Amino acid sequence: MRKMRKKKTYIALLLLFLLNLLTAQNIQLHASNSEIIVEEGKKIQEAIDAAKPGDTIIVKQGVFFEHLIINKSLKLIGEGYEGTVINGEGKGVAISITNTENVVIKGFRIENSALGILVENSWNVTIANNNLTLNSRGILLEEVNSSSMQGNVVKRNEYTAVTLEKSNNNEIRGNKIVHNTPYGIYLYDSQGNLVVENYVAYQCQGIRLENSSNNIITKNFLEKNSPYAISVINSYKNNITENSIINNNFGIFLEDSTENFLNANTVALQSRGIHLSKSTGNILRNNNLTRNWLYNFGVHGEEITHFVHDIDKTNTVEGKPIYYLVNVRNAEIPEDGGFVAIINSSRITVENLNLTKNLQGIVLAYSKEVIVRNSTINNNFDGIYFKFSNNCRIEGNTIKGNLLGVRLEKSINNIFFHNNFIDNEQHVEADSKSRNFWDFGYPLG
Repeated sequence: MRKMRKKKTYIALLLLFLLNLLTAQNIQLHASNSEIIVEEGKKIQEAIDAAKPGDTIIVKQGVFFEHLIINKSLKLIGEGYEGTVINGEGKGVAISITNTENVVIKGFRIENSALGILVENSWNVTIANNNLTLNSRGILLEEVNSSSMQGNVVKRNEYTAVTLEKSNNNEIRGNKIVHNTPYGIYLYDSQGNLVVENYVAYQCQGIRLENSSNNIITKNFLEKNSPYAISVINSYKNNITENSIINNNFGIFLEDSTENFLNANTVALQSRGIHLSKSTGNILRNNNLTRNWLYNFGVHGEEITHFVHDIDKTNTVEGKPIYYLVNVRNAEIPEDGGFVAIINSSRITVENLNLTKNLQGIVLAYSKEVIVRNSTINNNFDGIYFKFSNNCRIEGNTIKGNLLGVRLEKSINNIFFHNNFIDNEQHVEADSKSRNFWDFGYPLG
């Protein structure tokens, strides 16, 4: 009898244990997968406040006049941006995500706010398949890491569409960003971000990097941005590759920027193609510049380092290779060249070339004893640009239809002999420190 009682007690305890375990599992399962439904006429913020970390809030179609604050991990899912609208009533931040991680915002139309989505000091935030239209600003990330923006439409916002400030290792992929001012995508003081497969059009500036490094800008399509499709300012070691840059004002513009890698970009039908200004040590490979109607390529600087780049002949202008020589002695430029730069070099011969539609036909910077002979240099901004280059011989060339035929800056003892200057806006401009020899007298020869 005693044994029977013990056995019953044991079975009862076992059943109680299993019941408690099952209940605990059910509670845990419910806590991690809870789903809250918000119907039109209800408040989304009340659902956010009531939600536990990890919950999902489903927002039904309707217009919600709210300014949401999220400071916990959750998923906020609208039924689609065609019908689920958050209206900021012309002020404030429509959705603010602060000091949290693992948040998803998906499927909303966000409109009529001072700022559509603000993310601050957060990690692993996903903003996907939303439409942000007619706000003052679209999306702003400040000190945000390892987050993503995918498949959003960001259009007709008064100021920048997407801004990253001090934000690292984020992904901006497959968004349509149109008709915003001044920037489509703006990275400031940000590192290690991926900007890929976005359509960026009708901005003042399509993609701008400033004080930023080690970002990848790839496979984007940029058109009808003015003045710049891609601008890189005071930034370094960014990778700008395989972008289609069509029918903008400037294609790619670098200023005060170093060691950036530009590879396999198509830059066509701009007024200006690629321009390197006061920048150093950038690497260009396989870029195709064609039918840019003012100029395809150019470089500008104030000191020798601004002209030192690694640009090989895989880069082409109108199908012809760029020859960019740095620290070279005793060489000849092939006759198929489309742009020629001779930097800190000597005893180089340029002969029988046809150089057209660039910022400069030929750049001679910090070089000496260069011969330019029997070439046609036409329809450039500067036909031949001299900077600190001496003892060169320019003979038998046709220099025609350029804004400025020859520009001389601090260059001496160069000989100009039997050249034909035809229909340039100005044939020659020389500063007071340039002293040179002209066979028929300055500015002929």
